[in-house]
Amino acid sequence: MAEVGQVCGELDMELVKTPENTMKMLNAMMLPEGKTIQGMLGEEEMKSLNAFVKSLMGTDFSNPLVGDQLGKMTPAALTTQFSLLMYMKMNPNFSAEDGIDTYVQTLGRQQGKKILGLETIDEQIHVLFGSQSLERQLQLLMCMVRHQDYQMQMAGEIVKAYYAQDIKRIEEITDQKYNDECDSSPEEENTLIYGRNANWANAMPGIMSEQPTFFAVGAAHLIGEKGLINLLQEKGFSVKAVQ
Repeated sequence: MAEVGQVCGELDMELVKTPENTMKMLNAMMLPEGKTIQGMLGEEEMKSLNAFVKSLMGTDFSNPLVGDQLGKMTPAALTTQFSLLMYMKMNPNFSAEDGIDTYVQTLGRQQGKKILGLETIDEQIHVLFGSQSLERQLQLLMCMVRHQDYQMQMAGEIVKAYYAQDIKRIEEITDQKYNDECDSSPEEENTLIYGRNANWANAMPGIMSEQPTFFAVGAAHLIGEKGLINLLQEKGFSVKAVQ
């Protein structure tokens, strides 16, 4: 960090905290007026979702407060929230507000570094909450419910691989398939990972040319032929791991 002049993340995390962008994010996470999760699911699906939510929160949608608040959120927003809760259940000391991107950018600010983002808040909101139909979002939410134990196991494996700096193992885990509708389509993978990688790889040389830069992105963006490491190597950069 001391050797760079600026820090670049997927998003400048300070932007998320502005009132305007906070409202944008909250609006993107809410269902259209009059729609609820309870109204979108059948009786058996709702029963399964309630059991899942109760295992994470100790309560479920039958609680009026929970039902009113969570019931108005999009399935994609619920999937994001439940993913965090699953990880917090597995790692009680984990704080969702102290992610590696926030940590790195805070450290950079403390050292007087310029802070940049590879994406705008609008681009990130679209990827997270606006790139899939509500029907597809709901399908993926129920996939999480059905595969809860497996997803918990894989999350633990990814964490182990991350701390071991085992990028090949991370690739193996993320490449595993259910062989059903729970697998991401090529279009979804392109929206979430590969298309963004290509955009970032095109932007990074210009950013680096300004001054030495500390980039911090999710580990899934580094792996494979379409990962940032390979894309930068194809552009002629020398890429090596720092121990």
